[in-house]
Amino acid sequence: MSAEQEASEVRIKALLAGKQVDGGFGRFGLGNQRTLEEYVAWSHTNLGEWGDYLRLHKLSPAITQASSDDFPGSNVEFCRSLQRRPVRDVNALLKSATTM
Repeated sequence: MSAEQEASEVRIKALLAGKQVDGGFGRFGLGNQRTLEEYVAWSHTNLGEWGDYLRLHKLSPAITQASSDDFPGSNVEFCRSLQRRPVRDVNALLKSATTM
């Protein structure tokens, strides 16, 4: 794996764990419409280090993973049951999508 790929892997793991990295995430960060906590609670997805958070909020992962190193699988019926959640600022979201 190249140094660039390794740095990218460190950044994505930190991002999904809710941690910061030197230099930040730039335009590849989470944005400001929803928090990572809001996404985890909505999706019931353990993004690697969110098992305790899900348990604390009495949520069960809707999509299981074989081990903590695996990516979650898929649960089509659960995904279809998810309700849309409002964003913080619709106009800002639209503007950010057209300026990328």
